[in-house]
Amino acid sequence: MRKLKKIFKIFSIIILCLCLFWIVVNLIPVKKVVEENPWLMSEKTLISAHRGGSNLNPENTEKAFDYVIFDTTYTDIIEIDIRLTKDNVIVINHDSDINDMALDENAENINIESHTYEELRQYNLGRNFVDKNSNTTPYLNYSIEEAKEEGLCIMSLENFFSKYNNARDIKLLLEIKEEGEKGNNLVDMAQELFKQEKYSWWQDRTMIISFEDDVIDYTIEKYPQQFVGALGYKIVAEVAFQKLNLNSLYKANYHSLQLPLSKKIGPITINFATKEMIKMAHARNQTVAYWTINNQEDMKMLIEYGADIITTDSPDVLAKLLNK
Repeated sequence: MRKLKKIFKIFSIIILCLCLFWIVVNLIPVKKVVEENPWLMSEKTLISAHRGGSNLNPENTEKAFDYVIFDTTYTDIIEIDIRLTKDNVIVINHDSDINDMALDENAENINIESHTYEELRQYNLGRNFVDKNSNTTPYLNYSIEEAKEEGLCIMSLENFFSKYNNARDIKLLLEIKEEGEKGNNLVDMAQELFKQEKYSWWQDRTMIISFEDDVIDYTIEKYPQQFVGALGYKIVAEVAFQKLNLNSLYKANYHSLQLPLSKKIGPITINFATKEMIKMAHARNQTVAYWTINNQEDMKMLIEYGADIITTDSPDVLAKLLNK
């Protein structure tokens, strides 16, 4: 009996210490990542056109960018992906090859890193685009000359900066698709573009994002002035601390959480779409962006929760919900 009482006493002391620890931790204010975050200054959820709005036009093409920048007023942000060609030109493309967009399914892979920029410009990236309204492939039989005229050939990041330099105040989510040294090299090359006076204003309007935690850490360390958003496992730690109400113990070093609605890790599914998640990120002056949201009910939920950014293939649908 005495032994049980002793065990109970020790257990009670442990529980009491844990409770006191939890109370103290929650009294400590959460440390802000940055004092001012311009990506947090909107009263309404911002609309991010995923790959330029890939349900409206062939993704990551000049045609898609022209539409959301020049033909709409509701798009706030463009999300694009970048790769590096054989001759060291940064081009805008999601995959490591252009097959899904430009070639027959039986064709040999045309890898971006194995071809020069001019070689890649000889392909029609609108070839396999399916118009959702008519269920047709309107650009299937375009010649290369027609594809270039229509803005359907691969575009370099520098050409993007140049063409839209004097466009309206559009922001950019710049996703680094490579990992390790290749990813770091892309970051360095993008920064070299920002250093050019004619492109310098893109720096403050650009957030570099990546699934590769090492690329995020490299960018933060080498370019502390650059706004950065995490997509990968880095955000899992922050979410875990938030779920345990231990927010003040977690020190974040990135400016934005780029989140799916949920993520499955082994047998566990983590729900990222919560008001608490957004509230705690805002306490750190982090923006919360959700991707890739194409369902209207999901859009409505995230708008109600106060999401800062919704990245979607259908920016026109989101614009209607936001009355923009």
